[in-house]
Amino acid sequence: MEQLSSLISFAISPLGIAFAGLGGLVLMQARANPLLPWLALGSLVFAASLSRFVNEWYPNPPSFFGPIDMLVGNGRPLTIILLAIMVLMPVRYLRAPAGLPPFAFALLTAHLVIALKTFSGGSISFALLSAVTTGLIFFIFSQVGPRWIGQDGDIDRAIVAVAAAITAFTALNAVQYVLGPQALAVANGRFNGTTGNPQHAAAFLGAGIPALVYVALTRGFIWKLAALGTAAVAAYFLMWTGSRTGLLIGAAATMLLLRRSGAVAIGTGALATIAGLYVILTTPPGDFALDRLVSTENTRGGVWAALWQSFQNNPLTGMSLTGDRLGFGESSWLAMAATTGLLGLLPLLASGAMLLKIATQLLLGSAPTRRAQLQGDFAGGVVVSLIIGSIFEAFLLSAMSAATMLLLLVGIIGVRRLDINARTKCSARRPGAQPLPGTAQRKRLYPPPRPLAPRPRP
Repeated sequence: MEQLSSLISFAISPLGIAFAGLGGLVLMQARANPLLPWLALGSLVFAASLSRFVNEWYPNPPSFFGPIDMLVGNGRPLTIILLAIMVLMPVRYLRAPAGLPPFAFALLTAHLVIALKTFSGGSISFALLSAVTTGLIFFIFSQVGPRWIGQDGDIDRAIVAVAAAITAFTALNAVQYVLGPQALAVANGRFNGTTGNPQHAAAFLGAGIPALVYVALTRGFIWKLAALGTAAVAAYFLMWTGSRTGLLIGAAATMLLLRRSGAVAIGTGALATIAGLYVILTTPPGDFALDRLVSTENTRGGVWAALWQSFQNNPLTGMSLTGDRLGFGESSWLAMAATTGLLGLLPLLASGAMLLKIATQLLLGSAPTRRAQLQGDFAGGVVVSLIIGSIFEAFLLSAMSAATMLLLLVGIIGVRRLDINARTKCSARRPGAQPLPGTAQRKRLYPPPRPLAPRPRP
């Protein structure tokens, strides 16, 4: 009931009313401006990253600056309000049938198993709220794929939405850094930012930086400067988290995006090296975040062994619930196996296998244009890096997490990119084939000029 009461109190607060009014304006203008729904979706991903730092060893962490503290403290209610706004968002291609791709349906099944396990032995109110919010999230993404994405421009706007989410996160934390950096790194000097958790911040930053690089590759000079500047600040925060997993996610996704552009990849690598050297040279000796980043110590072996043992003790349904909700360890896959057994692990494994297949097709296949190839490399790189990162962190086991929403969005981008590539090839081979969604509408709106009839001679 605590979550429900906080939602109601936020909804009737001035901040909640202001966000609801802003959402109403976006809904009214969404049909006129096709970028607005995508920016609203990026705002949803950004809001899902907001959370306070909670740790029994740090009962009184430093507070954020006033408006930032209010925003961070109401991250979960704000996310739910944005979910309601997104459900009402008008779609671009109304006639297209809605539906989840198979990987998303498998991931939904895994999350519903978590909610069912919580309902059977934990907090019933939390389980019901979790099931409702999970259903809303997956309903929204069932609309995004077929009804929002029909051509290259829609995919471009989807990637811009990811870039907008990471830009909002970076800008908010940069403002707090100027006003008081102590609130950004509470435990052991590691950057937790406005997420409340260094690992969650690292996964969000690592998966979002490639979107900024994509914007820099496909936009004009001013946008390039803005995107690369934001990416540099985000990379600094990423290294400050001290998360080797986050660094792996960001490096792998960025290099897979740039692998076809040798000169750009070398330049980006040089800039990243300079930024890394700057962090190392300006960090005082003995800094915990930097030491952890470059450490080769195995900090997860003991936790992994315990999770595996719990799975072996009860392989079908997992270990018994001891509190109001499930607690997850250091790996999405082992944590799912330990807490829900094969009932939750099998759909999660199916989702991961399908995502890796999509990423392989994107990274090894061809595309009709250079921009389409960049879009496929972006989606494939982010999917692969998040799947690898989920082996080390349990950020995929909450549907309300920014990392899970990013994986859903980027996976759907990859599915639609493959669909559009296939339809483009069919259209090129068969002159009578149906055009892509969006192309037919454009031809009706802007018909080609007809040649003038010859004038009769006198």
